[in-house]
Amino acid sequence: LLRRLPTDDKFISYDLPGLERSAQVIRTLYEDKAGRIWVGLDMNGAFIIEPSAGGVHRLLEAPQSDKPLIEAIAAIAEVDKSEVWLGTVDSGIVRVDTNSWTIVREQRDPTRSRGLPSNQIDTLFFDRGGMMWVGTRSALSSVDPRQRLIQTFFGGTAPGLLFQDDTVLAIMAVPDGRIWMALSSGGVEIVDPAAGPVGRIRAEPGNSDRALPKSLVIGMARWQDGTVYLGTAAGLYRASPDGRIVERVQVPTQSRTLDVRALLVADDHLWLGGLDGLFKLAVLPSGALSLERQWNAELGDPRVRTLVKGRPGVIWIGTTSGVSQLATASNAVTPIPSDPRNPNMLPGG
Repeated sequence: LLRRLPTDDKFISYDLPGLERSAQVIRTLYEDKAGRIWVGLDMNGAFIIEPSAGGVHRLLEAPQSDKPLIEAIAAIAEVDKSEVWLGTVDSGIVRVDTNSWTIVREQRDPTRSRGLPSNQIDTLFFDRGGMMWVGTRSALSSVDPRQRLIQTFFGGTAPGLLFQDDTVLAIMAVPDGRIWMALSSGGVEIVDPAAGPVGRIRAEPGNSDRALPKSLVIGMARWQDGTVYLGTAAGLYRASPDGRIVERVQVPTQSRTLDVRALLVADDHLWLGGLDGLFKLAVLPSGALSLERQWNAELGDPRVRTLVKGRPGVIWIGTTSGVSQLATASNAVTPIPSDPRNPNMLPGG
């Protein structure tokens, strides 16, 4: 685990107490509303770093026990100020009461019709409506934490299933409660958790200006007016809020089939990352895009894989080889040094 303070110019190693360095294999990080940093590890449970130098402690099976939680943690999400959920690789969900530090387990039970479909949890997402979404290896489930009921949505090609695929590549929730899902078979499914499927954006290779290409949708971002931008390896597309209208969008000076790997809406701009670098785009009233800036060599590696909004005015850029930080006001890029031989630096890649 590495940490860098806002006033520092480099990362420093942060050791987790009572655990050998070789066992500190970290799978996920999460900050809750109280400012705690949750560290999910591979086969060694979770550590919690309290804010304001309040110390670090390991999550235990029971508050007064000396037995630590040892599951592999794949995902972390906060329900409210007193409860955090941990999704495990093969042991279901661990619900943590942050007042008493007691835990409750939720695992697959074949006798329950409203239970987890699988103990293999890949992702957790808490939406604006108060529902927790649970992505497992076999289905997508929604959970109302207030009622402790789990509603499972199975995907596949059989009639009556919520979405027509068994693998979801990306999920995006929109303010009206609908969920946009990019599917491994191509296209996007739009789902209302209560009503079921409400739209499908299909690939039509022969009509790639007015429909998605055969390439998979890799990134999604919602613009301020509800328009959804879809990134593929064969170009950038724009969909109406209901998904019924789709069109290719030209990025100025770039190929129509620009390889798009990441999208982000921040600071009144559309940010696009791909194999040709990072693009800062203004969305004009006509819907056309205006290219304000492009970065490639400044990133150290122009192959952008992910974009994440940081504190106000900051965007984090993940490339194939490392990480950079962008200050949106000055357009200044600061690559984060990496060296796999130095424990106080990022390993790279």
